[in-house]
Amino acid sequence: MNLYARFKHDIDAFGDSRVIPDKQKATPETVPLQIGKLSTAGDIQVGGKDEIWLSSAWKDYLFAINPKNGADYVLTPKAGWLNTNDKADTLGFGGNLLEIQRVVGAYAEVRCFDANALPPDPEVTNYMSGDPRIQKWTVVQRGGAILNPGKGADIYSLLLSNEDMWIHVSRVEFFPNLPMQVTVSSAAWKGLYVRSQPDVRKGKVVGVVGPWSFSNPITLLEYAPRGSSVWAKARMHNGKEGYIAILWYPAASQMKYYTSWRMDTTPPIPPIPINPRKS
Repeated sequence: MNLYARFKHDIDAFGDSRVIPDKQKATPETVPLQIGKLSTAGDIQVGGKDEIWLSSAWKDYLFAINPKNGADYVLTPKAGWLNTNDKADTLGFGGNLLEIQRVVGAYAEVRCFDANALPPDPEVTNYMSGDPRIQKWTVVQRGGAILNPGKGADIYSLLLSNEDMWIHVSRVEFFPNLPMQVTVSSAAWKGLYVRSQPDVRKGKVVGVVGPWSFSNPITLLEYAPRGSSVWAKARMHNGKEGYIAILWYPAASQMKYYTSWRMDTTPPIPPIPINPRKS
């Protein structure tokens, strides 16, 4: 089973927002990962960043998953990902998903794309498919407001590395352990659709929870993140299984928790508005 977490926003990780230079209105909410090595005793030794020279194949992939002019923005040195030497750092962004490979002491190993391998198919592996190695940029203003970069653009970069990359566990919020019993919240007052897939377009409706059965517990079995939303495979009280949206975030200011499942860290602003009740 996948072990997911989110990169905490600055305000949650440190109790305050990061310092923004006087001439800037906002700054990228980057979360750096560090190279980690296990000692012969099994202890983790962490230190140093991994700088990656992007191959033409990975640049093509960036152009494929970004909107028009998005990859040009990403590949601009010092915009948030590339250094002045045109090499990329292994950086997450506040609110984004990450997948944990293992936890050793106070550090978690983060699953990244292998910089030396070929990229996946961008039609299959992208932000909306829920791959945690694709990071949607967030920027933070003075006072802690989280926005999209530039003029509100949806911009994406990658967790890409040559080495095993780690992060201190205090910098992430882990998803609650599964299986977990929950109840449907009043946000789904017309009932919560149960689908054959975690997708409003492709997932056939196989059942509805509520509105008169909200008190019956549902067992969450497996997470299925999609974009800024979170779905879960669930078992209903009658034994049937399907996928439900436990965190539905179709557009800015429209985030809803449809069950008693909760997390503190807010995902990035979603790129595509969809109504989860319409197939």
